[in-house]
Amino acid sequence: MSSERAKSPNVCDRTPKIRDEIVSKFRKPCEEITWEDLSTIKFLNLACRDIEKILPHDFEGLDNLKMLHLATNKLTKIENIPPSVDELYLSCNQIQKIENLPPKIEQLHLDTNKISKIENIPNTVTRLALDTNKISKIENLPTSVQHLTINENPIQKMENLPETLMELHIGKNSIKKIENLPSKISALVLNHTLVSKIENLPASLTNINLENNKIKKIENLPEKLGHLFMDGNQISKLENLPQTLKGLYLGNNQIEKIENLPPQLTALHLNQNKISKIENLPKTVKDLNLDGNKIKKK
Repeated sequence: MSSERAKSPNVCDRTPKIRDEIVSKFRKPCEEITWEDLSTIKFLNLACRDIEKILPHDFEGLDNLKMLHLATNKLTKIENIPPSVDELYLSCNQIQKIENLPPKIEQLHLDTNKISKIENIPNTVTRLALDTNKISKIENLPTSVQHLTINENPIQKMENLPETLMELHIGKNSIKKIENLPSKISALVLNHTLVSKIENLPASLTNINLENNKIKKIENLPEKLGHLFMDGNQISKLENLPQTLKGLYLGNNQIEKIENLPPQLTALHLNQNKISKIENLPKTVKDLNLDGNKIKKK
């Protein structure tokens, strides 16, 4: 305990909703909670508490706090977060600027806020969630980021993605072209966009989701792809499928014939297409969905 600290941590004087959550951790009233007690807290769930502001003394003494949930509150600013926190959940607030983050933070969830610019993110963050904000440009991402979700932002171009990125969720926007993907990325979710062609995909990809786009042809897929999700496009023919494919999901397209399927396929969803005959199915297929087709009975 620091010599500059008072004898009592004065838990009773903290923001009421925060005070109550701290008190719930111990079988004693707030005036009896000690600095030593506070040092044992590693997780606080303060979601959905109508908290508007974090005061400087609200988290004082929580020197070992690792995970902090502050989602679904009324915060407008990031401030007074303990430096020990490495998982921070600030989803569904009214935050406009990324600032004042703990220096060793690893997971940062800022989805559904009012953020317009990516900035001030420590080079320790590996998982970053920025869905449903006002971000128009991908920029200033640290090289530590491995998992990025940035759906439902007014982004028009894929750019400035760190080479360390392993998984990218970047759907529900106005992107027209697949480009500038990191060479080691393994999973891509690019759904509900204006993309019309499959191109520029790194060989490292094993899982691709291109649902609800404007794609007319299956082409240029990585050779080691394991799962492909392309429901809601304009595909009319099964072709150019990697031999390693195990899951193929092509519902709501314009496919008329089952053909050219990989030998290791275990899941095949061709619901809501124009198929009239069940044929050419690999024996490995265990999960089959052909609902909404006009299959002719023998």
